Amino acid sequence: MSIKNVILRSGEQLICDVKEGFMGEKLICYQLNNPCLVVVNDPTMEGELQEDGSASRLSVFLYPWPQLSAEKEVKIALDLVVTIVEPTEDLRTLYTTKVLNNDEREDGTKSDNDDSAD
Repeated sequence: MSIKNVILRSGEQLICDVKEGFMGEKLICYQLNNPCLVVVNDPTMEGELQEDGSASRLSVFLYPWPQLSAEKEVKIALDLVVTIVEPTEDLRTLYTTKVLNNDEREDGTKSDNDDSAD
């Protein structure tokens, strides 16, 4: 499994398991498995401070992407991607515990996505 941050040309930041899609030897797309939109609320940008005067912590929210789709595997065109980078360990842990470990099949059993090794 290769959990990465995918930054799209639209500015959206996704976290997902990324695989390359080939036709023969030519890379034609990226396959995103269990993609989630990463939304960051930075209270320091809004001037919020804790009682002790220190900046508040970031709030990170993960939403299934694309919204209102039941698809767990999404193929996207290469030209939609600006870059693919390693997520922070905190974001990787959040994604693994909240998304992959909670990904249940229709029969109620856990999916094979429990393995978080790269």
